[in-house]
Amino acid sequence: MKKLWKSARGTTMVEVLVAFAVLILIMGMFSQALSLAGNMLGRSHRTLEQSHQLAGNYYQDVGGDGSFQEEAPKEWQFKGKAGSFTVKAKRRTYTSPDGHGTVYDLVPETSGD
Repeated sequence: MKKLWKSARGTTMVEVLVAFAVLILIMGMFSQALSLAGNMLGRSHRTLEQSHQLAGNYYQDVGGDGSFQEEAPKEWQFKGKAGSFTVKAKRRTYTSPDGHGTVYDLVPETSGD
């Protein structure tokens, strides 16, 4: 019976400290990951809000103070997985009144132009 008690080995203080240090490192990395994810989420919400505001200004042109600029008509070619197509159109650029965003769209050229 005495032999059994002597052969039993416990956890040393060094092992506990090393395990605690590893735990602290893992918690620090997890905390940084959560912080980064939170920052990216906030950034995406701001970008989405700005996009909605720009789209609203574009479609409504609130106050009529946004600027539209049109380029000369040319052929635009689009390629995708399903195939490709060509559109003869002029590119129109809309800049919001506050200057924070720009929308590009293609206006098909009509036969009357």
